[in-house]
Amino acid sequence: DHYKRQSYKRVIGVLLGKIEKSQIIVTNSLAVPFEESENQFFLDTSGPQMYKTDLKITKTIGLFCDTPILAIINVHLESDDIPVQAFKLGVDESLNHLNVVIGADENEEVGVEHLLRNIKSGTGTTLMDKLNNIKNSLIKYSSSLGNIIRYLMEIEDGRESNQEILKVLQKIINGIPKLGEDVEMQEIYGVELINTVKCSEIAILLVLIIEIFHLMNNKVYNPIKKRYDTIFLDSDQLILSFQNFTKNNSR
Repeated sequence: DHYKRQSYKRVIGVLLGKIEKSQIIVTNSLAVPFEESENQFFLDTSGPQMYKTDLKITKTIGLFCDTPILAIINVHLESDDIPVQAFKLGVDESLNHLNVVIGADENEEVGVEHLLRNIKSGTGTTLMDKLNNIKNSLIKYSSSLGNIIRYLMEIEDGRESNQEILKVLQKIINGIPKLGEDVEMQEIYGVELINTVKCSEIAILLVLIIEIFHLMNNKVYNPIKKRYDTIFLDSDQLILSFQNFTKNNSR
């Protein structure tokens, strides 16, 4: 959306910027109003959720732009999360999520700070703000868990699985702390993973014990070795002196 849309009901919001290395830096935005009938131009979306037409819109923009980025902006954000989500059109013609950071150039930092302060609904008390942050985090956490459960149930019903998503889910499951002797949790972790971790820990412990023994042996035997070396050196010198004495007397 843009303030220049005025009385137009439908506009195309376009973000302008530049690409530096692997970063896409957006520095400007504008709205292109149009008055085509909704029956003729049906690629409509208004956020803040994603719709089926978002993919078609991104492909359409791709006819004019080599690297189209779909940005979904929530202007009525109630939580402390960033009000922008960005997606890039992948090789498999799917929308891949991108990380978004709200920043500014040096001469715009003050204005952006005021903007972020205004769109953030604070209560004025630090404790209440912390509680709101915890509440919003739990709500988002619950929503994410619901999405994961639905995705896994769809896979169980026959939907094709994505290996990258399953790898991320496996990392999440492996990172859950074990708080009890629950059999179901052990099944989730997997016996093979637990055995692998235990073997690694035992191997590291054995290496440490061996190194400690080497250190102790060095501490004990090094002084003894020095004394023996000194004795052998004195013996060699004594033998050499005796040989020289014998030679001189024989002459």
